[in-house]
Amino acid sequence: MKRKFRVLAAALAAATVISSVPVFTAEAAVVYKDTPATFLLGDEIINSDYALLVDTVTGNVLCRKRANERMYPASMTKVMTILTASDYISDLTDTVEITQDIIDYAKEKDCTRVGFEAGEMPTVKDLLTGTILCSGADAAIALGRYIGGSDEGFVELMNKKAQQLGLENTHFTNCVGLFDEQHYSTAAEIAAIMQAAVVVPVCFEALSAKKYTTAQTPEHPEGITIKSLFLERMAGQTMSGLCVCGKTGFVKQSDYCAVSYYASPSGNPYICVTGHADTSLLAVSDHAVMYMIFTR
Repeated sequence: MKRKFRVLAAALAAATVISSVPVFTAEAAVVYKDTPATFLLGDEIINSDYALLVDTVTGNVLCRKRANERMYPASMTKVMTILTASDYISDLTDTVEITQDIIDYAKEKDCTRVGFEAGEMPTVKDLLTGTILCSGADAAIALGRYIGGSDEGFVELMNKKAQQLGLENTHFTNCVGLFDEQHYSTAAEIAAIMQAAVVVPVCFEALSAKKYTTAQTPEHPEGITIKSLFLERMAGQTMSGLCVCGKTGFVKQSDYCAVSYYASPSGNPYICVTGHADTSLLAVSDHAVMYMIFTR
């Protein structure tokens, strides 16, 4: 019974702290700053080669590891994909066609997919959620084309959004997170993207969803049910608070990476980013370790 009350308290804290995260505009860049208490992480504490944990209210960096060095963000890119798209979405029930070339591209690049079929018409909400929950390349590409008119047009919007957020070491070449030497960011700037996303309701809903079923279509009469493996794994970690949102990533050049948003039992919101972990489980456990040691 006590455990149930603790879980409920954490959930209520998570719902409450969202409103306390600053809303960023095109003119207001995210600034994270070291303090005398900032801890420099070593390999004895976490497996990841890149890491950052930040208090999103104060901007204070609690701990870091190569946080301002360029890294390949892999599918953490998709947080920027939905954030960029959210600026232009007016109707979540609008439908978008999944074309055969989208499926062919995702298969060719060995991308994770939601599982839409050619000719299927999922909703914009399906695309937003599918882009995050199962890292669906089919959803991300369709969403990008719906917003930008083309792959190139949407990537241009993503880079424009990065400039608006004041990000100086972030550049995108695709909306999926595929490796490209010109597709890069830093742990600190991925955190800034996440912080900007969680204050946007449609983004927060996608990033915090644990399970979701897409709208019914002729191709999938019962919809497609997807879930967040990251949030499921984080729920099994030893933490005193609640991991509210998350997005993982993997390409060979980046290894396993993740960004998450966390509410501590006292109601403080934090964002953690890790990159270049050896396994997907280590990418998850590194977040839990930092939250347990450094948050309050």
